[in-house]
Amino acid sequence: YRISKNSVPKYYFNDIGVLNLYSIRPRRGHIVENAVFIELLRRNSFKENPDIYYEVINSQEIDFYSQNELYEVKSALEDPDSQLGKYNLTDEKIKIVLDKDFKEVKKLPYFPNLEYMELSKFLT
Repeated sequence: YRISKNSVPKYYFNDIGVLNLYSIRPRRGHIVENAVFIELLRRNSFKENPDIYYEVINSQEIDFYSQNELYEVKSALEDPDSQLGKYNLTDEKIKIVLDKDFKEVKKLPYFPNLEYMELSKFLT
């Protein structure tokens, strides 16, 4: 699948083996983002052409816009305050999907427009 709203397209695969085949060393972040895309696609499966694309708000790229919701995927957070704080510059509600366990999610900084969710919970 190729997604793009207006600019450079992003590519996702139904079969993660294809990503592994064409990448020298696929990074965990790519695999996690691909899993979120496949789940959004599944949730939109009743549509012939699901509206899933990335969005740019205040110069910050948001990984996915789907069914009037914004999703940002994070697999590693070395500096959560700055990495997540940049999404606090908008009034838009953003769901942050994290490849972390719940104990770590509870320790993340509070920003009123961000909702944190574990990848495992998002996929169920």
